[in-house]
Amino acid sequence: MDKRTIWSRKIYSGRGIAEKLLKAHIFDAEEVGNAIRDNFPEESKYSIIFEGYSLWRETNYKLLKEIYEKYDGDIIVPMTLTLSVSYEEIIKRLIDSDIRVKYVILDANHMTIHDRIIARGEKEGCWCMQNIDACLEALKNDQQAVHIDTCAKSPEQIAEEIMGNTKISFIKPSLEYAKEISDYRQEFLDNGDHMDGCGPLRKYEDPEEYIEVCKQKSNPDTAEAVGGHAEQFLLVRESDNRLVGMAQYRFGVDPMFCIGYSVRPSERRKGYAKLALKDLLLWLKDQGQVSTPISCEPSNEASKKVILNCGGKLTDTCTYKGIDLMVFEIPIEMEEEQKWANAK
Repeated sequence: MDKRTIWSRKIYSGRGIAEKLLKAHIFDAEEVGNAIRDNFPEESKYSIIFEGYSLWRETNYKLLKEIYEKYDGDIIVPMTLTLSVSYEEIIKRLIDSDIRVKYVILDANHMTIHDRIIARGEKEGCWCMQNIDACLEALKNDQQAVHIDTCAKSPEQIAEEIMGNTKISFIKPSLEYAKEISDYRQEFLDNGDHMDGCGPLRKYEDPEEYIEVCKQKSNPDTAEAVGGHAEQFLLVRESDNRLVGMAQYRFGVDPMFCIGYSVRPSERRKGYAKLALKDLLLWLKDQGQVSTPISCEPSNEASKKVILNCGGKLTDTCTYKGIDLMVFEIPIEMEEEQKWANAK
């Protein structure tokens, strides 16, 4: 089972999510906060919110990391974060520790939040009421999380949407995704990034032309005329049909360069690169391969980490056209199939 830590802001449906998972644990970050803040002498307390305590941030990171290492289910963390330092010291550190984190902000307007606070037994003018607008302001521009509108939705509907947001399809290009492909290309151009694993996408402003070329490259009989035989794949988030990544396998080239993949700049640090490579490895297994080489530059720490997490073993280093490369071999193990499939 490929485990996840699902950290949701302003969530009222943690148990609803847990019920939809095969095995899940609800982690109570507020209890951690109570244990820390309540043990400070009154005159030594220096923050009204748990996030303000560096010890709270450190403890949450360490506890979640250890639970993740010892527990074979998903972990749900229903806790609102408003300080950027909390993301850096908890969620980013978890991601950097190779823990797959699904980070969700549940958006709502002032009145919806007001009514939810009243429904849970709080009174008008309480601390929560006084800080609604400040909280909304802090959350609205957070680009690290997936945002889900929760107005007029029940906890059950919210839980369904969060779960749907974790599902990724691995499919071939089709006209249905023409606009998404165009937007994906433009985002890379605007960001000045390489389009690894996208084939000739940079060349084609018209996505329909690109899709047609991908079909021709997929057919060995027509591939030579369009640059060679290759299989192109899209990673599409099912909840909103958003193209979050691409992957490609090229035939008849140096084995070091047969695999490529990329993640949309605005969707990075969410585990999609690892999913792209794992899905491509599953596809290769279906083609009868038992292992595959893959390479990256030594300075590309993110790609190196993905390769190692997918079982890659360093086998060589070399220089190609003046570029230093690390060469890995990834075994495609039979027993891994179901675990990889669960990553979706």
